[in-house]
Amino acid sequence: MSMTRRDEVIRHLGSPRCAREIREMTGFQRKTVETILARATKAGIVRCITPRARQSRLYALTTLGRLMRLERVPESRHDRPYDEEIPWDLYAWVQAGRYRRLALKHLRNRLRPRTLRQAIKADYERIGMTHVYGVLRELKVRALVLERDGTWALTALGRELRRLAFPEISRTATGPAGWEPIDRARDTQGRQ
Repeated sequence: MSMTRRDEVIRHLGSPRCAREIREMTGFQRKTVETILARATKAGIVRCITPRARQSRLYALTTLGRLMRLERVPESRHDRPYDEEIPWDLYAWVQAGRYRRLALKHLRNRLRPRTLRQAIKADYERIGMTHVYGVLRELKVRALVLERDGTWALTALGRELRRLAFPEISRTATGPAGWEPIDRARDTQGRQ
């Protein structure tokens, strides 16, 4: 049984994704993915969970969509419905910006901005220090990173969004010895 393009898009919606993420996963053209998502939304297979987002709207499977995905992708029986507790609007905001995505991807340990820039340059050569500082300030305002002694690190929320955005990295990445989850109360104290 061959998969249609719609089935291929549904296969990649194990967790909420924006059209750009699906396009990168499938290799389909942007318009094709957007058309499939629009039709699937109308058919009740997917729904937009960030309708107020101006860019990078996120789509998740409905119950019908999960049943269809289970039929086509048997290993998806281990999938959980998306977590309502995760701030999906914030995830969409990160996904809407190339530099934000790259900073989240490469900020594994405590890094100085210059070191972060060097890591990002492997993926995107044209990033400058001004971009790096701007992105770090934006991420700090939204409580995704903390700055201490000139180094920057992800907060617990930042690590959670990174895990969602880059599951392949998060599975293999190990932190330094003693890397424990940061509790949100302690994270907010660093901002004050």
